[in-house]
Formats: sequence, C-alpha cells, structure tokens
Amino acid sequence: MIRPKKRLNVRALIAVLAVAATTLVAVAFVHQFQVRRNAGTLVRLARAKQQEGNSTEALGFFSRYLAYKPDDAEAQAEFARLLIEFAERPTATKDDRGYAYRVLETAVRKNPDDLLLRRRLAEWMIRFGRFGDASQELTVLRERIVATPVQNATPAENATPTENAAPA
Repeated sequence: MIRPKKRLNVRALIAVLAVAATTLVAVAFVHQFQVRRNAGTLVRLARAKQQEGNSTEALGFFSRYLAYKPDDAEAQAEFARLLIEFAERPTATKDDRGYAYRVLETAVRKNPDDLLLRRRLAEWMIRFGRFGDASQELTVLRERIVATPVQNATPAENATPTENAAPA
C-alpha cells in the first residue's frame, strides 16, 4: 500500500505566525499604556497624600511609582525628602536610616543641580562617618554656590567695578 506524503500547509503556518506576532505587539502596547496610566495615578496619589500630611502612605505610593518609572528625577527627589523626614524621627530604625541614605544618594545622582538635596546628602554622609565623601560633596556644593549668580541683587551690584565708575 502506498502512503501519501504529508505536506505542511504553508499558508496556514504563515497565518498563525502573523496572528501570534500581531497579538504580541498589541499586548506590549496595551501593557505600556497601562503602566503609564497606573504610574501617573500613583504619583498623583502620592502627592495628594503628602499634601494631606499622610507621609507614610505617600512613601508607599512614591515607592511603587518609582518601581515603574525609575528615571523620574523629580519624584525621586520628593521621595528622598519624605524618606529623610521619616528617617529623622526618633522611632526610625537603623535600617530605615540606611535606606533613606541610599535613596538620597540616588536622588542626588538624578538631580545634580538640587543644592539643598546635595547638602542633605553631605550631612547624612557625615552622620554615617563617610567624611571623605562628605568633603567631596561639600566641595561640589561650594563650587556650585559660587558659580550661581546672586538672584536678588540689583544690576549695579552684579556689575564689575569698571562698569560702575562714573564717566569722566
């Protein structure tokens, strides 16, 4: 008895692969959309809780938001400030302070121009006995402060002595 050759239905295979690829792309787009939408809600909730004075819940929302959006420098700075306040309470544990310090370091790396955040980092470095690192941060802080022009000065105060000289 002669057996017929088994053949692969190429059209059906291509159709199945096309449907699978389209489904994967659609799922990826929907996932990204949902992550952005949910992350936006988390940061809004965190800021609302912070305004209400409920810093514990705000910390939780910021933490979850930063898990989705780790590159948001502004949210990282807000989270660090809240966490530092929490870690400076008398009830904070050594682990709380260590976590706050690490978050503060990350926030300064992401916000290098935030001088107040950098100053807090230097203070915490001193607190943790990292005097060499604190010295470097204070040097950077001093250089940035010196390089920043005085914002409240009048134009005459910012001018060089030759510009203020009376015409002869």
